[in-house]
Amino acid sequence: MKLDEELKKRIGVDLDLCWFPDCGSLWRTEEGKYCPICDTYKCPHCGRCYCDLPPFTQYVLDAEMASIGLWHPYENAPKRKKRSSNVIRGVTRQDFLNFCEVYYKNWLEDYRAGRISFEELQDKVERQTGLIWVFK
Repeated sequence: MKLDEELKKRIGVDLDLCWFPDCGSLWRTEEGKYCPICDTYKCPHCGRCYCDLPPFTQYVLDAEMASIGLWHPYENAPKRKKRSSNVIRGVTRQDFLNFCEVYYKNWLEDYRAGRISFEELQDKVERQTGLIWVFK
C-alpha cells in the first residue's frame, strides 16, 4: 500500500499500521484494543499486537522505532514498557547476521572479510545495544 505524505505524518499519532504483512491494515488508533502486556494496540482487523510478533522481529522493530524517536524499549518509553530482560533467546546465527546487515554493516563487513571473528562481532553488537544474544 502506498501512503501519501499526510497519512505518513499521522501514523503513530492518530493512525496505526498493522505490523503483520498478511494484514497491513491502516486503522484509527482509537479502534484498536489496548494490550497491557506490551503497551501497544491490537489491530482491529486481525486482532494481533506486538506480543504476537516473533522475538527477533520484536527486537528489530524496537531498534527501528527507537532510531526514529518513537520509543526506546530499554528506557522510559512513551509507547512501550521497559523490557524485563535484555537477553534475546532462540534466534539463529543467521538471524543475528541479518540484524547486523541492517544496523551494523561495517562490522558485518569486517567479519565477512575475516578482520574480526564472529565472537568479536557479537561482543561489539552486545556492547552497542545492551542486548545479549543466545543462539539456538
